[in-house]
Amino acid sequence: MRTFSVPQVVLDELAAHLRRTGRTAPQDLVLQAPKGGPVRATNFRLRIYTPAVRKAGLEGLTFRRLRHSAGSATPPAT
Repeated sequence: MRTFSVPQVVLDELAAHLRRTGRTAPQDLVLQAPKGGPVRATNFRLRIYTPAVRKAGLEGLTFRRLRHSAGSATPPAT
């Protein structure tokens, strides 16, 4: 398990998202595929991530590199 700090504004947005989408049970997914169920990495990459990276002019920016950049910019939890 990993613990990390989240700004209140992010928690508020997540709570609003869950209310809007009718997800109230603890086991409900915060993010899910259009027809329900978990978001699959391949579908996310092909449908969302790659087009967004291309549109931003950041070809070559892998999700792994993005994740590691975010991790190194985030202060450790206390």
